[in-house]
This record gives sequence, C-alpha cells and structure tokens, in this order.
Amino acid sequence: MSRGIRTLIFPPACMNCGSPNFDICLACKKLPRPKPSFLMGENFPIASSLPYGEVTGKSLLLAKENGLISAQKFFVNALETSINHFKIEHPISIVPIPSQRKSVGR
Repeated sequence: MSRGIRTLIFPPACMNCGSPNFDICLACKKLPRPKPSFLMGENFPIASSLPYGEVTGKSLLLAKENGLISAQKFFVNALETSINHFKIEHPISIVPIPSQRKSVGR
C-alpha cells in the first residue's frame, strides 16, 4: 500500500529527462551504459564504469543529494558491473567524492 500512496503523491518520472511513468525512461536508459575500464591515478589504477558527463553528473547529484533510489540503483549497478567485469576478488577501496565543496573537509 505504501508504494501506491507514494506514486500517487510522487508519480514516477525519469531521473534524467523527467518523462512520466518511469524511474529512468527507455531513451535515457540507453545513454550512459556501464562500460568498465581502467584509468591510471597518480600511482594506482582506478576502475570506472561510467564516463563523467552531464547525464552522469546530474544523476549522481540526484542519488547523493536528493536520495533518489532509482539513481542510487543505477550507480550500484555500475559499481557491480566493474567489480564483476574485472573479477575483483581482493579488497578494494571505494572512495566517495563529495558533491558539494563544503563537504570536502568532513
């Protein structure tokens, strides 16, 4: 019942373009597909699934600052895709990046 009430008050809309009835619409679902790759940090490799751009940045802010569950699931899927693609079995470090400059010192 709570889902019914939630959708009545907050109807689903695409997290990227705002199209009604979808958490992420079919057109936007095609845009940033997880594509694992390794980047080189200063002295260490970095596994990444998504290029950072306008759509990814907007979705990341929706996940982090607005708590949008569909956006959070999108990024969890991207992280799982990298871990599974590279068959990472040893301990890894996940480094959260603050979405606001004032959060950097925390």
